[in-house]
Amino acid sequence: MRPDAAQPELADAELERALLASLLADNRGFDRLGQLEADDLADPIHAAVLAAMLDIKGEGRAVSLVTVRSRFASVPFDDEGSVLDYLKRFAVKDADVGDMAAALRELSHRREILDLGERIAGSVHDHAASPTTLLGDAASDMDELLAKCRPVGKTLWTARDAVEQLLSAKDDSDRCVPTGLTDLDRVMSGGMRLGELLIVGGRPSMGKSTLGGAVARRVARAGHGVLVFSLEMPTRDYLCRMATDACWSRDLVVSYQVARAGKLNDRGQRAYEQGARSLVDLPLLIEERPGLTVAEIASSTRRVAEQFRRQGRRLGLVIIDHIGFIAPGGRYKGNKANEVSEISVGLQRLAKAEQVVVMALHQLNREVEFRDNKRPLLTDLRDSGSLEQDADMVLFPYRAAYYLERMKGQSDEDDLARQKKLEALMNDLEVGIAKQRNGPTSTVELYCDMAAAAIRDKWRAR
Repeated sequence: MRPDAAQPELADAELERALLASLLADNRGFDRLGQLEADDLADPIHAAVLAAMLDIKGEGRAVSLVTVRSRFASVPFDDEGSVLDYLKRFAVKDADVGDMAAALRELSHRREILDLGERIAGSVHDHAASPTTLLGDAASDMDELLAKCRPVGKTLWTARDAVEQLLSAKDDSDRCVPTGLTDLDRVMSGGMRLGELLIVGGRPSMGKSTLGGAVARRVARAGHGVLVFSLEMPTRDYLCRMATDACWSRDLVVSYQVARAGKLNDRGQRAYEQGARSLVDLPLLIEERPGLTVAEIASSTRRVAEQFRRQGRRLGLVIIDHIGFIAPGGRYKGNKANEVSEISVGLQRLAKAEQVVVMALHQLNREVEFRDNKRPLLTDLRDSGSLEQDADMVLFPYRAAYYLERMKGQSDEDDLARQKKLEALMNDLEVGIAKQRNGPTSTVELYCDMAAAAIRDKWRAR
């Protein structure tokens, strides 16, 4: 939007001239422009000059009066000559291009906010759209503008700068979000990585949601912000599982189904209440609205990230339970593989753009059930769009006890052997790391008590 005469404080033509003159005088200033784009300049002539400069720079040529002249030498600016003559007359001393670019970017954002406010005000006269639709559109537009206005780190690196950063970094712990499960973090070289998409795939009752809830509680307890999209399970049920996990001990197991039904004995009730109270102050938010699209998930994530920022925290983990309940866009309606591909690409972009870990749970198809060895394989994702390709890490939880409970032996001896094996494996949870972009594949053995939705390091539990 170009400012009108009523808002002169939202544009600074003198600062725009100073920026352009500084870039002509010293091309090193282009490295300090940050996110400034040509359209961020309010004066259309200034915007056109900056666009030409950026094009010339992108072609690998020096930006000077000579290289720019062919595009603007004949463009009249005032009675005294061309645009370039005008810029040459503007003297700049000790100018900091980075500061000027940041100030002009902020003015551009303010003009966009003004423009958005006017569009929202004008939209109320569209009686063909319901107030809910108008508010939804306004919220989406505001969220996009918020994402655009939010500062981002450096994205374009010279080899020199990249090497210096690499050698100066002692470790990458600042990019890690530990799961809180020691053995899993060890295999993950410290934990999950910010900016990465992690898929947790499995058949029903394998422990996907249990693992997600256990990790969410531990991550929040460590001080990282956590946002859970519980698209299938109501918040009450999700928190009930977290509470029974929190109060689990070798001496007392509180079943979340019994707790949910309100039928705990006195001892169990006291433990359950204590576990629930331990969740009160955690930086944890749960969104239970069904039928969200990836765009709506991204919008909510950005708002929550901003909310945490204002509290002096950062959003570290986003859990989506699960991918099958994400509403697809209309572009590939009816084509399941393409719908899932669109969702996985969107989640990968969300992780990178917001620099969060996105843990997306995914229910595998029934093909697993027809194999003798029912442990999931990476190939089980290949019919699910581009999940395998887009994921930075893939975890497959697997419980042998689930299948042993449902087997029938050919004789009493077979049943006895099955029962003994079931007792030995009842609390075993294997987490297969089938893909890890920056680490090895492996299998981690954990302890689980599915009745209490509790997961522990195996050596700690026993």
